Amino acid sequence: MLTQQLTKNRGLWAKESCQSCVYQKACMGASWLGRYRPRAFVMQRNLLMRVESSPKQRQGTESHAQLAEKRGVEAPTPEEACNRIRAGERLLFTQAFCSKLYRLYCHPDAVEIQIDGETVNISITEDKANYRGEDWLQLLAEGLILSDPKVMVGDLYLFDRISDMPLKVNIKTTLVPYMNPKYAIAKDFVREGSFVDKALVMAVLKRRNKYADLFHVTNWQGLPLCPSCKEDATWCGFWPVCCEHVPRPTKQTKLGSFGVRKRRYLTRQEALSR
Repeated sequence: MLTQQLTKNRGLWAKESCQSCVYQKACMGASWLGRYRPRAFVMQRNLLMRVESSPKQRQGTESHAQLAEKRGVEAPTPEEACNRIRAGERLLFTQAFCSKLYRLYCHPDAVEIQIDGETVNISITEDKANYRGEDWLQLLAEGLILSDPKVMVGDLYLFDRISDMPLKVNIKTTLVPYMNPKYAIAKDFVREGSFVDKALVMAVLKRRNKYADLFHVTNWQGLPLCPSCKEDATWCGFWPVCCEHVPRPTKQTKLGSFGVRKRRYLTRQEALSR
């Protein structure tokens, strides 16, 4: 039952409040920020295309659910979660959070929240099979969402529900490679209400704005291949559709002494290797 709760509608606009929100068309999931995937973004978000998940994606979803159960992550309703945190409980759970300020929403693998006097300590954990540097952008975006004083959990304003007075926020982010958890890395993102490194915040917003330029794009065939496809195309469920429209840029060759240039199309293998 918990596995179904953790995986149902994950990453989609499942909340009724999202359907009536004025920022719905300008909002995006934090999970996109970890990797720049322009084609998949346009097909899934703008065109609402749905394809069957690849075997690797299904395996990843199952691994996340198993890790959540092993870690003891709960899936309470937003109201129940707020009431338990307000009562002083240290709660490890998963829920959907969104920030209208940053136009971002997320569904972290695990969030631990506890009130300590006038401070609220928040720890966010994301599991990855293996990770690289830019994967931190997803985790930091989730920290950015939870740093918003008006962050929403479900349909409720989190901080307004867990306390009647303003709280100083501490946020720690942890990236765990579940193939080898001993290499987990933790970083302080917010300390007593202030960002530890504002450059990280700017990096998150820069990646978000890069995606925002694609909000009105519908011609996905003209976009370059996602960088992740050049490494492992079988990972993405869109690949069977995407591979039929590989961009074929032209290559110029100088001929003769008059500077005449002859254009030819690259082969499919050459286009994939660029």
